[in-house]
Amino acid sequence: MPFSYTKLLRKGALKGVLGGHRGWQVGLFILVVGQLLRKAVKKGSGVVTHSQKIPIGEGIEVRHLRNAEENFSEDE
Repeated sequence: MPFSYTKLLRKGALKGVLGGHRGWQVGLFILVVGQLLRKAVKKGSGVVTHSQKIPIGEGIEVRHLRNAEENFSEDE
């Protein structure tokens, strides 16, 4: 039987968190911490979503707007 991480995670959540079974709570904790560690220690760079060459001496400003209304009010 192949290992199914999602199925084990779901079962741990149902029996551990909702059912209150201490063993499943510990197992769920170990699975979640293991998943976070795998993501934190993963080798290689992330996916590049945008790339642009910037001339020497120039810079860019990155801003995040909450919604389109803020963007519209700043353009006026």
